[in-house]
Amino acid sequence: MEKIFTDETPTSLQIDFSEALWATDKLNSIFHNAGIQLNDVDFIAETENELIFVECKNANRVDAANPDFNPADDKKLNTVARKYYDSLNFCIFSERGVNKRKIYCFIVETKLGSLTLRNRLKILLATRLPFELQKQNHFPIKMIDELNVMSISEWNEKYPQFPITRLIKEICRN
Repeated sequence: MEKIFTDETPTSLQIDFSEALWATDKLNSIFHNAGIQLNDVDFIAETENELIFVECKNANRVDAANPDFNPADDKKLNTVARKYYDSLNFCIFSERGVNKRKIYCFIVETKLGSLTLRNRLKILLATRLPFELQKQNHFPIKMIDELNVMSISEWNEKYPQFPITRLIKEICRN
């Protein structure tokens, strides 16, 4: 099975999950073919100990459709959270990663992207994810273990076994 995927904009970036036990970029097709309106993350990879959900927003490209994308917009963050929930449910019912750490990585590249922005996004997104729900209810398995909001370079540092490569020129910053 092919484990090297491109983003929704095939000229944007690619991610190499060759070292993963299992990986997919097909949830959108699976949901669409079933005729249901669910949200999906861009990629999911399973390792020996983790199930990693990856959502990429790469507006920092010369061909970006929405270069002024605001990742802190409430509607956008709600959609990013729903993508995790719907993708998690698919994995649970597929018996993927049930007893593994579940990590959600939101990779954000924007013109005005900064560590400060990513930290703010992490705080805002964490309140929409089931951290508090699982804490209050003591579920037998965790719904989520970790949230990372990061740039492509931060991803490559944290997950060198799954490199992301830019396929198109980044917008030059002054």
